[in-house]
Amino acid sequence: MTSIGNNSFSYNQALISFTFEEGTLIKTFGTSLIANCPLIETFTVPKTVTTLGNNDFENCISLKSVIFEEGSKLTNVGSSTFKASGIESIAFPDSVTTFTTVKSPNVNSSNALFQNCVNLKSVTLGSKTTFLAKQMFKDALRWSPSIFRIR
Repeated sequence: MTSIGNNSFSYNQALISFTFEEGTLIKTFGTSLIANCPLIETFTVPKTVTTLGNNDFENCISLKSVIFEEGSKLTNVGSSTFKASGIESIAFPDSVTTFTTVKSPNVNSSNALFQNCVNLKSVTLGSKTTFLAKQMFKDALRWSPSIFRIR
């Protein structure tokens, strides 16, 4: 299996953890992978994943951190991926180049990646990032340029 389909685990009120087996071949997450799962606190993205889908972690209110395995091949992060989640800090791997809508990347796309993330304190981008969509930090209450770093 190389991809996980849209809404595969979303709205699961009892889901408290999510683990991938070592050696997984997953490359893409469909949209809303674990959206609206209120009990998940951390999530580790396997190094084989190249794309995070739109809204994958939206409304995961207990989510504090997302960890990317060493050697991550992630290149694209979809729209509203962390919208209204409890995310506090995140350090994207150097491999990420684009933050945009997954299916139609263009300069006019609105991303809202961290919209309404009221606990957001720290965001680190890798050195290969070439495109940031507009409105990435819309209504992220603690947002200030001092929490934003580029390696």
